[in-house]
Amino acid sequence: MSGQIDCAGLSHLPPQLDSNPDEFFVADLNRSLRVHQTSLDFDQQTRLFGNSIGKILIVADGVGSDGSADRASTLAVDAVSSYILNSQRWMGQAAHPDTDLFRQQLHDALAECQDSIHHEGDVLDIHEGMGANITIAYVVWPRLFLIQVGENRCYLMRDSQLTELTSEPAQSSRTGEEAGANVVGGATNALQPQTHVETLRLGDRLLIASNGLHKFVSDLVIAEALQAEDSSDRMLNRLARHAVGNGVDDAVTAVITQFSDGESEGLDEPPMLAHSTATASHRIVRKKQQPPNRTNDQRDPDAARSGEAVAT
Repeated sequence: MSGQIDCAGLSHLPPQLDSNPDEFFVADLNRSLRVHQTSLDFDQQTRLFGNSIGKILIVADGVGSDGSADRASTLAVDAVSSYILNSQRWMGQAAHPDTDLFRQQLHDALAECQDSIHHEGDVLDIHEGMGANITIAYVVWPRLFLIQVGENRCYLMRDSQLTELTSEPAQSSRTGEEAGANVVGGATNALQPQTHVETLRLGDRLLIASNGLHKFVSDLVIAEALQAEDSSDRMLNRLARHAVGNGVDDAVTAVITQFSDGESEGLDEPPMLAHSTATASHRIVRKKQQPPNRTNDQRDPDAARSGEAVAT
C-alpha cells in the first residue's frame, strides 16, 4: 500500500510588526551525485538525485531585542540544516535510524544551534542573550523523530483525536534580558529539550506551530481545521485567519504535513470555520509532560511540498 505526503509551511507577519522573528523550513533529504566528467549524455556538473530518504520540518521562533530575534531564528535553522547535510553519522543513519542513536543526533543538532547563536552574541554585543524556540521533526516513514526547545507546539491529529506531542509551560519574553531560560541560545549553555518518537499512520496530520498560532487559536479550532478534507496550504491559511481575527500580535508560523492515501486530493474549499464553534467529534489529549532531557555542549565531531509517495 502507498500514500502521499502533502506538506506546506506559512509565516504571516501582523502589520504592527516591523520584522519577522520566525522561520520555517521544509526539505527532503536525499543522496546525490555531481557529475564532473562522463562519456554519457550529461552536461558537466549535472547533479543526479536519489530517492527521498526523509523529510525535515523546522519551526523556529526567535526571542530577543534590537532585531536579534529574527537573526536568532535564522541562525538556528541554518545551523540545523548545515549539521544535517554535513554530519556523517546523520547521513549514515538517515534511512534506517536507530532510535537511541538518532535522539543523540537531534541533541547534537541543537548543540550546533547553541554554538552558532552564542558565537554571534559574542561578536555583536547587541545580540547578547538572543535565542530561539525551535522544533525539529524528521520523518522517515513511518517513523517521526521530534525534538523541541521552548514554547512551540507539535500536534498530531489521528482518528478525530488531537494530541499535543510537545508542550512548554515556561513563558518566554521578547526582551534580550529575559530571552527565556529554555531556548536555544539565550543566557545559558544548558539545553532542556523534549524528545518524542512516533510511529505514523496513513491519515495522520501533523502541525508544528509557533507562539503566534497556538496562543491565539484554541485547540478546538486547531482540531477542526486539521480534520477538514483539504490541502495543507488551505489549512494553514485558515488557521492564520483565525489568529488574525483573534488579534494576534506575534508572527504566525506553522508547518502542516498530511500523510494520506491520496483519495482526498482535489476537493473544493470548504466554508470558513466559525471562531466560536467546534464539532463534538474532536477529542483533545495533552501528552503527559515528561522531565526534560538535559544536554550540554556535546556534539558530533563530524559535524517540499505535495505529491511525494510514501511506501507502507
